Amino acid sequence: MKFFDKVWDSLGLFETIPEDKNAPEPEVPVRNKRGAANTVVSLPSTQKQVKMIVIEPASFDDAQSIADHLRSQKPVVVNFEKIDIDTTKRMIDFLSGTIYAINGSMQRIGDSILLCAPSSVDIDAAAMFASRDERWE
Repeated sequence: MKFFDKVWDSLGLFETIPEDKNAPEPEVPVRNKRGAANTVVSLPSTQKQVKMIVIEPASFDDAQSIADHLRSQKPVVVNFEKIDIDTTKRMIDFLSGTIYAINGSMQRIGDSILLCAPSSVDIDAAAMFASRDERWE
């Protein structure tokens, strides 16, 4: 056995072929020019379903429960239609700090609706809203 064969074998890059002549021949991975094996490994699909939380806060006290959901890696859709503008601004400030702390993201998806997502959820906003509502400024 050559030196490199021993090294590759110790790294697990080659499969050891049994010497038994009567045994069925195992599949041997095809090796490319550099000696690395080209094998395809199928991984079982164990994707975890993401549970989306939808909240319509009634007061500023609901901001903590929204932050708790975000800290537990759950995306939250927040509908601010039922609370006044001042409370909405305070909640957005609070949630912005939470999003920053967990390295998440926040996206406006309606006139008074926000999508807050932890870092484990990627928001892909293909088209931004062209008009801005004075409620958010």
